[in-house]
Parts: sequence; C-alpha cells; structure tokens
Amino acid sequence: MKRSKQRMVLLACVGIQFLSGILYAWSVIRDQFVGLYGWSATEAHPPLYRCHRRLFCDDVCGGLIHDHKGPRVMLSVGTLLLGAGLMLVGFSQTVPMAVLSFGLVGGTGVGINHMATTPAAVKWCRQKKA
Repeated sequence: MKRSKQRMVLLACVGIQFLSGILYAWSVIRDQFVGLYGWSATEAHPPLYRCHRRLFCDDVCGGLIHDHKGPRVMLSVGTLLLGAGLMLVGFSQTVPMAVLSFGLVGGTGVGINHMATTPAAVKWCRQKKA
C-alpha cells in the first residue's frame, strides 16, 4: 500500500475515534437534563454507565463480525448507530429513554467504531519488512 493511502487510512481512523469520543461529553449533556427536566445526578448516570457497558460488549463481539464483514461495513453501521443515538437522546425526556438512546444505541455505535478502526489502522499502516 502506498504511503499516501496509509496516511489517509490512519487519519480517517483517528478522526472516527475522535468523533466517537462524544460519549465523554456526557457531563455536558447530563447537565442539560438536570436543568430542563429536574433529574438528579443519580438519575442522570445510567445512560453513561450503559454506554460504557455496550462499548465493552461490542468490542468483544465486534471482532468476530469484523473478520467477516470488514471495516467499511462496520464503520458505516457504527456511525449510523452513534448518530441515531445522539439524535434520539435529544428528544429524550425520561431516564429510560435516555438509557435506550444514548446508552444502548449510541454505545453500540461507539463500540462498533472502536472495534473497526483499531485493527484496520494496525493492519493497513503496518510497514512490510523486507
């Protein structure tokens, strides 16, 4: 693989990982729910907790799918799920809906993206030894 394509793949993987880090902005999203709907800090914690659990589960299960479907399909699905989860959490007014949208849908998207980018970056950007 040419150096320019290797760099492009690496930059794309870094960009996707950067955007998938949106789950770490939950404190900003949480504050809006606390202010708008009067949730307590304890009530606003389960969506992030569920998101982290989905990320772990999808990292484990995603490796099996990655070998069969490839990174492009996985990144497309993961990005769609992450975007859908973020859009749905914007309409959430209850804790269970936020857990479902941000925690399950968004967390699944982040987990799939994480699983798809890391092996792709390692595989495609590894230098061949002579």
